[in-house]
Amino acid sequence: MSEIKYASGLNFITDEPKGVVDMGMWGKRYPGQDETGYGSKITTNKMAYDPFQERKSSKTKTRFYRVYATCFSNCASFWIIKGGQKLFLASLENYFQPNRK
Repeated sequence: MSEIKYASGLNFITDEPKGVVDMGMWGKRYPGQDETGYGSKITTNKMAYDPFQERKSSKTKTRFYRVYATCFSNCASFWIIKGGQKLFLASLENYFQPNRK
């Protein structure tokens, strides 16, 4: 069994991914999500970045990481891929509020 690693100190922005299907009154289906709403690599509408990341120069852009979700029940685990490694996000309750009209 491998060790679970966590990312910390990240900030988040909202960015709608490509391939989102509008399901009308049933909401949206994101890439990686099956018709039941579950999936092992569901693309979310959040991007993470490290505000304290050391940049090589002032011209270097901030690196953004897509936040993914794994959901097979009534809760999900959120994670990013950084340096080829899966890093879980400990808490997103302040960032993932339902979009209600």
